[in-house]
Amino acid sequence: MVFDGIDDYLTKAVANYRASDSSGTISAWVKCPSSLTGGTIFSTSDTGTDNYYFDFGMYLGELNLWEKNNDTDTNIKSTTSINDDKLHHCVLTADGSTYKIYIDGALETLATSTENDGNWLNVTGDAERDNVNIGVLKRGSLTNYWNGYINEVSLWNDDLTLAEVQELFNDGVALDATTHSKAGNLVGYWRNDGVS
Repeated sequence: MVFDGIDDYLTKAVANYRASDSSGTISAWVKCPSSLTGGTIFSTSDTGTDNYYFDFGMYLGELNLWEKNNDTDTNIKSTTSINDDKLHHCVLTADGSTYKIYIDGALETLATSTENDGNWLNVTGDAERDNVNIGVLKRGSLTNYWNGYINEVSLWNDDLTLAEVQELFNDGVALDATTHSKAGNLVGYWRNDGVS
């Protein structure tokens, strides 16, 4: 899927999306120009308030997660830049207590970490996330449009191990997530194969 950075995105209204999941993984293949310094790959949020959101994307050329569940903002950041006009496999995992970021099958050292709680999509409260998005963050307004390529976005209800992330990376050739050894934990899959 190619996004223009202006008004292209995918969205679906979904009440309390995966709100009971305390661990999981997001995987996506992305490509963007060096001129792009920020944008959302995958997000889920509440359009009525800025207190509930989960935004996995890029800021200043590096992978970032911003997450808030009516509590302290969580922000973690990779150390490897991905805005180099090359295809990259980007993965975020959470085990319920810690987030991890992988780029091209390698575990990243986190450059910054504020409140790295690994809280995943687990939400408690009255106003919870009501949408799922690729290529944009949708709260009260649309922000963080992605400019470039996003494909093979998969969401899992388990925190994949390094070996399982490398299985998805498949030496740089995107693996069909439905054939992965943990396919039973696949809970969302957005492809650009002309069929699904």
